[in-house]
Amino acid sequence: MIKLTFKIIRELNLIVEYYQGDITVHDIIRNKKATIQHPDFNKDANVVLDLRDANVMLKKDDMQTLVTFFKSNSEFQGDKKAVYLTSKPQEVVNTMLFSLKVGEFSIKPQTVSTIEAAVAFMHIDGLDAIRLDAILGELKGISQL
Repeated sequence: MIKLTFKIIRELNLIVEYYQGDITVHDIIRNKKATIQHPDFNKDANVVLDLRDANVMLKKDDMQTLVTFFKSNSEFQGDKKAVYLTSKPQEVVNTMLFSLKVGEFSIKPQTVSTIEAAVAFMHIDGLDAIRLDAILGELKGISQL
């Protein structure tokens, strides 16, 4: 089972995305298209992508497909930070390769393995590890007590 979801936190100028299961390049593109259709979408919003529960299944040409998609859509070319939260070496490699290939964008990317590191990189007033963890829990469907 795959799960792709996102939440836009307008007051923080932040988009949080959660991916779960075996994710293909087409799943990523579908989720990104849904994100830019949201009425609160802002191309300059910072992005946290949680890939820790996902297996990103990229075939040989998929990285180029993804890069081409991002380069052909100006909605993704804002001035922002993007943090990739991952726990698997392959996702670290994929996110770093992707970051290098879209290097001419004004996106500042970072790959991290903890929520604390994601928050530290983002450096957004009003966002701490507890709040980001709660947002991710909501996206995962885990109720916060």
